[in-house]
Amino acid sequence: MLLNLLRKSIDANKEAKKGIWAREKFSGFQLKEKIIGIIGYGRLGKITAKIAKGFGMKILINDVKKIKKSSNFKKVKLDYLLKKSDYIFLHVHLTPKTNKLINKNNIKLMKKNAILINTSRGKLIDEEALLNSLKKKKIAGAGLDMIDGEWLDKKRLYNHKLIKYSRNHSNLLILPHIGGSTHESIVGARKFILNKAYKIIKR
Repeated sequence: MLLNLLRKSIDANKEAKKGIWAREKFSGFQLKEKIIGIIGYGRLGKITAKIAKGFGMKILINDVKKIKKSSNFKKVKLDYLLKKSDYIFLHVHLTPKTNKLINKNNIKLMKKNAILINTSRGKLIDEEALLNSLKKKKIAGAGLDMIDGEWLDKKRLYNHKLIKYSRNHSNLLILPHIGGSTHESIVGARKFILNKAYKIIKR
């Protein structure tokens, strides 16, 4: 999602299909030396950090748990992470404390070139605040693998404020919750559940 936003590959593909070879129009940005802020350093947060390291990024981590020091990243407070990061990834569970974790007040802390990526839960973000920040270009973009209301029927989903905005604005990329939808991951999840069930029955 981040690479698609930075490299404008979806819009470039649409133009290429029309026979328009506008290479200069779609110049983007690279990841090397950029700062990634990862909120939530659990299993997915660790995977994201590993990938970011491979791209030569500088890594900031925010997590409520104690984390061992590492030369690969710097653990910081949330406000610091939001101020310093070029790209911000959400990898936390939805709880009463994390509901609208990203809101109007802390969006103000972000850089104008910041891109927010959420592959966790829709309610982690105050969607009205995010929409306003994108409209006013207070941040550069957002990539969402889910939204608050993804369970709505097709008509209401079509008219969801974020989806409506994304139809005509390339700074918001929305996907239908496909982050974990690969053939391998689906098989892996089924095996995980069966193994858990087997261990319980075995007792």
